[in-house]
Amino acid sequence: MIRRIIFCLDYSFGERDYQRFGVETFERNGFSVEVWGLFSVFHSHDLETTWVNNKVLATRHFTSKCEVKSAIMELGQNDIVILLIPFRINSLFIYRTLSKMKIRYCLLAANSLPLLPLLRKNKFNVRKVLSAKPKHVLDQFFRHLPFKWLGVKSASLLLLGGTKSNFSTYPVDNTTDKLWLHALDYDLYLDQIKEPGVNENYGVFLDEYMPFHPDYSYSNISAPESAESYYEGICKIFRSIESKSGANIIIAAHPRSNYEQHSDYFNGRHIIKGNTLELVSKSSFVICHASTSVNFAVLFQKPVIFLTSDELNKSWYGLHIHSMAASFGKKPINVNLDVAIDLQKEFEVDSAAYMEYKSKYIKTSDSREAPFWEVFSDYLTENY
Repeated sequence: MIRRIIFCLDYSFGERDYQRFGVETFERNGFSVEVWGLFSVFHSHDLETTWVNNKVLATRHFTSKCEVKSAIMELGQNDIVILLIPFRINSLFIYRTLSKMKIRYCLLAANSLPLLPLLRKNKFNVRKVLSAKPKHVLDQFFRHLPFKWLGVKSASLLLLGGTKSNFSTYPVDNTTDKLWLHALDYDLYLDQIKEPGVNENYGVFLDEYMPFHPDYSYSNISAPESAESYYEGICKIFRSIESKSGANIIIAAHPRSNYEQHSDYFNGRHIIKGNTLELVSKSSFVICHASTSVNFAVLFQKPVIFLTSDELNKSWYGLHIHSMAASFGKKPINVNLDVAIDLQKEFEVDSAAYMEYKSKYIKTSDSREAPFWEVFSDYLTENY
């Protein structure tokens, strides 16, 4: 019987994660919870101490592969690891050690986004391989190897959201139990719909901290666009939309953003962090690139305007923006082009497209209408 749940991740665990990962729900249902931070194993950057509710959560911070392996070897059959670290070359040692010790592990695939056919196929392209960096060549080759050849056993449990939950690169097979839940953001929606909604005359921009996101440096990739050109372009479009609609645009800042340390990139517009759901629920329309928070716009049936730029289109992120917009039957507006924005068309909500998006990427009609980790806890109690 499972008694302890261990979240294993490669990023800093903060207050937002404490809420999103249902720590109190688990404890209320009789499970103990640990968080293993492997940030320093994979990244050279310093890891800040994680404080939650003025206390340090039951965490273990690791600095080497040997420490991680030793910790896994101490686990038993009453433990399950929720592994939030992608299956890749540098994390293979975790999956292999879990498999060797026959420790149950669970993978999360509930927060998928639309992908263009080109990305879904992910075919081995000789020309790209020859021009790619050695690390990327190895990653490409690794993804095509059967995981069992690498000494990895399939995951015990796979957590899914919509019907298009993407787990194509995960070590799973027909022995893996599949639990249909929903995108984690849906929990916030369940809480919000208890309150009466009131539409206000403003638009919300779903900020992605595009030029400064910390994941870029951790993953050793470049930002898709420089700060100067990026903010200049989107603010130009903001002014146009505000002028035509008569509504101000509020910035729903990315949870990991830190605009206090930057110039006034949004030209005096109100920036609010940590309240995206409520901002969207009361808004008249939403503006975004390809943020996962578009889920809120879908759930509250808000019109969505998609933005791109010349630089974003050339970058690795451009495909994601166009793919998400296409899911709504739309094309993103290029902020670098002087085109007239048809707000009447942009403000139309295709209810059928929204329902389809919800079913594919947020929640199926058959999954239980209850908090994510509550359903998961019940499943563990009944089946493990």
